[in-house]
Amino acid sequence: MGISDTTLWIVILVGLGVFIGGTYRWRVRIMMHQQAELMRLVRERTQQLEEANRKLAQISYLDAVTEVSNRRSFEEELTMEWRRSTRTGSRLSLLMIDIDNFKAFNDTAGHQAGDECLKKVAAVIDEGVRRAGDVVSRYGGEEFAVLLPDTDLNGAGALAERIRAAVEERNVFHPATQKAVTVSIGVATASGRDDGEPSQLVRAADAALYRAKREGRNLVRISESAAV
Repeated sequence: MGISDTTLWIVILVGLGVFIGGTYRWRVRIMMHQQAELMRLVRERTQQLEEANRKLAQISYLDAVTEVSNRRSFEEELTMEWRRSTRTGSRLSLLMIDIDNFKAFNDTAGHQAGDECLKKVAAVIDEGVRRAGDVVSRYGGEEFAVLLPDTDLNGAGALAERIRAAVEERNVFHPATQKAVTVSIGVATASGRDDGEPSQLVRAADAALYRAKREGRNLVRISESAAV
């Protein structure tokens, strides 16, 4: 018995429908796979961009020569710690450290050797500062700053003396003086509840530093006002 024309058309239409439906589902699966792959790539690129931005931000707060924090980082940390000190009444201490006769070092040995000297001194300072909350920064030129939250004048002075002695003991040769490189250090302490601004703490430590320079170098001197 033969197949009628109507039945044949029904078979053809059903087959066509199955083919179209199968093709559609196949296309949908392909599109979903492509979309999933695109989303994966977007997430991957986003993560890479975030990591690159994180590294860039990190680099922007590091000194390129010594790899300790830079002046920008120091000033932000000082402001933050001063505000915390204001809330809690805790002491905030600062060491200002200067490499003695550094201009003569550069003039004698050259800037490349001077950079190596900066790296070695920065490493000694960083090794001497053991608490996670303390901040070692290159303040500028041959000068470093060490910010010491929750530290009184006696504690800051004792740390300063340990750093001074450690730099001298590292025995980095100074080509101009023909002796070991040394540092002079000024120490100041303040409470954020005292009247004043963070810049006063810096000025007090700087004044103590320059007194150490005037009195012979390779010395630690405490701010004459004791506490700002």
